Amino acid sequence: MATNRKENVHENKYRRKKRQIFCEACQYDDSFEEATGFCVTCSEYLCQTCCRDHKRNKVTRIHSLLKNDDIPSDITPPDFMC
Repeated sequence: MATNRKENVHENKYRRKKRQIFCEACQYDDSFEEATGFCVTCSEYLCQTCCRDHKRNKVTRIHSLLKNDDIPSDITPPDFMC
């Protein structure tokens, strides 16, 4: 019985809806495009179009971009107690 419960918990973990993340650059234009990339240097989520533009721009082309499943799900800094 314990194995069954463990399997159910494991399955439920993957059934949860993935939190949708939007392109931060597009939100400045009140557009909500799904983020498919993340710029590590800027610490910003980007859609496919903005990722392409980020790589084309002379200032940002050397930035490190993560794509699709490699983008972090949460970039909120952890709370540290002093």
